[in-house]
Amino acid sequence: MKEISETLRKAEAERKVAQERSAKAKAETEELAKKAASSKASAESAARRVSDESKAGKEAKAKHSEHKKRGEKAKEETAAADKERKAALSRLDEVVKAKLAYQKRANEESKKRESLENEGAQKRKATADANKKAESEAKLKAEQ
Repeated sequence: MKEISETLRKAEAERKVAQERSAKAKAETEELAKKAASSKASAESAARRVSDESKAGKEAKAKHSEHKKRGEKAKEETAAADKERKAALSRLDEVVKAKLAYQKRANEESKKRESLENEGAQKRKATADANKKAESEAKLKAEQ
């Protein structure tokens, strides 16, 4: 009976040790499961962050491309506007030159007309004076 008691006590001690080991293993398993879940969540979070950063990078690249296209279009429009402006300035210069030439010609014509009018007035005056003189002489002859 001693042997049975001793065997029973050993079995009981082994059972307790096994129970403690089982409890430790269970606690360790739970802790590892928590760590695995945390690690999984962290990995998912990192994956989302990388995905978000990738999307943001793609969006930034697309915006950069769009802004670059807009900049090139604006340069082209600016060049076209400059070309139009130069053409308009050239036309304006031509119009100003034509206006100055017209004014010069009109001024010359005005001087010619004035000169001719003065000559005509002097001739009329001379003719009128000659007529008056002739009338005066005719009157004097008629009176004598």
